[in-house]
Amino acid sequence: RSVGLLGAAMIPAMLFVLGVQLAEARALRPNADSVAVAALRLVVAPAVAWALAAPFGLTGLERAAGILQAGMPAAILVAIIAAEFDVEPGFVTAAVLFSTVLSLPTLTLLLAAV
Repeated sequence: RSVGLLGAAMIPAMLFVLGVQLAEARALRPNADSVAVAALRLVVAPAVAWALAAPFGLTGLERAAGILQAGMPAAILVAIIAAEFDVEPGFVTAAVLFSTVLSLPTLTLLLAAV
């Protein structure tokens, strides 16, 4: 039961940490680097997954799930790890934010295509 409670508390805790990081961030304006990260994550990764689905023999639901998973935005866990090890936490937080915001239209198109 305790492991289940800790697991259930993880997502709200991660969202809280991301909110703290966003509050501490000075400038969250899109720049060339954050746009490049979002484009790689939201456009290039699903295209690669689409191309690799046939050689791996994926069809139907498995193929669609793999392509959609590849097109998801950067995860909050990445921002937490960057903050913990002090590896460009501002840039990583901005990348998570921009890829999440830009994923609304890209995931809609990806869902329609798959």
